[in-house]
Amino acid sequence: TFLYLVKRGYFKDLRLLLCQKTPPLYGPSPNPPTQLSAALLDLIQRPLQLISQINVPEYSDTVVTEFTAAFLCNPYPEPVEMFVLPALINDPNKRFPFLSLLHSLYMDKFTSG
Repeated sequence: TFLYLVKRGYFKDLRLLLCQKTPPLYGPSPNPPTQLSAALLDLIQRPLQLISQINVPEYSDTVVTEFTAAFLCNPYPEPVEMFVLPALINDPNKRFPFLSLLHSLYMDKFTSG
C-alpha cells in the first residue's frame, strides 16, 4: 500500500500539509509543536521504517527516492528544517534508513539539469 501511495506523491502531499498546518517555530526541536504535526511525522516515518523490515529493493529505492525529492532536494521550509529533520535524526525507536539514502545518492538519481 505504501509503495502505491509513495509513487503517487505521498511525501509531497505530506510536506505540503505539514507546511500549511504547522505553526511558526522558534528553533530546531525534535518535539512536535502540535498533535497534528506529531501525526504527520508518524505518517512520514512509517514507509521509511518498513525499509529495514522488508527486503524489497523496488520498495526501498522508490521510498527513499521520493522522500529525498520531497524533503531534501528543495530549500527546506521552516517545518522541515526546524522539526522534521531533527525529529528523524533524534528518534531512537524509529531509525532513519541512512544506508538506503546513501545508496540512492550513490546511484545518482538526483542529478541537476
